Amino acid sequence: MSNTNDVAEQTPRRVRSRRGHGGGLRDEILDVAEVLLFETADADSVAIRAIGQRVGVTAPSIYRHFPDKDELIRAVCVRGFERLSVLFEARLAGVSDPIERIHVLARAYADFALGNPAQYRVLLMSPHIAHHDADHVPSFDDRGESMSGLVRLVEAVESAMELGCLTRQDPWMLALMLWTTLHGIVSLRIAEPDLPWPPVELQLSTMFSLFKHGMVV
Repeated sequence: MSNTNDVAEQTPRRVRSRRGHGGGLRDEILDVAEVLLFETADADSVAIRAIGQRVGVTAPSIYRHFPDKDELIRAVCVRGFERLSVLFEARLAGVSDPIERIHVLARAYADFALGNPAQYRVLLMSPHIAHHDADHVPSFDDRGESMSGLVRLVEAVESAMELGCLTRQDPWMLALMLWTTLHGIVSLRIAEPDLPWPPVELQLSTMFSLFKHGMVV
């Protein structure tokens, strides 16, 4: 397998963007960085030089849009979380019952993770990549789209408690436990794909059954 740095030097030079169209270059840089990051699942293996060669620009052109590689990697991860957030919104449209919303969120999360295993590994199995700056660990409120699924889950749990569908307790703790279980299911399936796993729908229905018998009034 060729290293990402060994991109052919003959890569055609990108045509300079018209004034006011620099956003197109930023998107191209993100597209290529995303491909390289998800191919390698290793931020350290993604070189600015390799990105520039694929896009057809020099490193200084990339640094005009991203101050350093860490910021570029973070922007790629934000993109991935935004896609997951869009999936949540699409699946939740028209679903008002809070218990069903919890189920829908879990199924959407599993579909995203297992349908995009390389992306999921980078986004949620390598947190140091999504938050690469060791000197600044973002607070929960600062993490935006990366926590959107958990926020929606907490909201659904709170609604279910208010309607008397769930026993009253700390909604944050319950949502965390549900997310932890769901993350365990998908991350283990990604990390150990050769194990004789049961159908994922069976695992999810079992999780829901345990949840129902333990928490539903």
